[in-house]
Amino acid sequence: TNNDQNIKIFPNPVLNTFTIQSDISLHHIEITDAYGKLIQKVDTNDKSISVNVSTYPAGMYFIRTINKSRFHDKMFKIVKQ
Repeated sequence: TNNDQNIKIFPNPVLNTFTIQSDISLHHIEITDAYGKLIQKVDTNDKSISVNVSTYPAGMYFIRTINKSRFHDKMFKIVKQ
């Protein structure tokens, strides 16, 4: 069996807002900069969430998605234009 969750983050690169879509509910997401500094944490119980990054400086960021079991934590890279 494949326990892997399917997660999409778009658009990437992003200008103002990106969306995370998952086939299972997310518990929260963490956004860190290229140096690993936590920039934003978003709590959610949804399968889809939009995040506004319009005030972020341009550059590379990492998105960590965490579900309730913490079993399927995933890391994604996005570029803010």
